[in-house]
Amino acid sequence: MDLESRLALDEDEPAVLAFVGENGGGLFAEAVGGAVGSARAWPSIPGYQPPSRICKPFTAEGFAAHAEWVWPTTGNGFLWVVTVLQDDLDTKYAGRAA
Repeated sequence: MDLESRLALDEDEPAVLAFVGENGGGLFAEAVGGAVGSARAWPSIPGYQPPSRICKPFTAEGFAAHAEWVWPTTGNGFLWVVTVLQDDLDTKYAGRAA
C-alpha cells in the first residue's frame, strides 16, 4: 500500500476535532454534526460561494464554468483535492462568509 493510501483517520480525529473547536465549531457546518446549509458556516475564500457552491478546479461547478480547467491525469486524485482544499484554508481563509 502506498503512503498516500495509509490514512490513519482514527488517530487524526482528536487533532481534527481540536482544530474545529478552536476555529468556531466547524469548517463548513455551524458545529460538528450541525447543519451545512447556513452561509455563515462557510469560509470566506475566493471561489467558495455559500451555502452550497464551490467554483474551484475540483468541483463539477468549477469545470462547468471553466472549460479551460483540466483535471490532473496522474497521481492520487483524492489527495490532490484535499491538498487544494487545505491550501485554500491555510492561505486564503479570511474568516466566515457571513
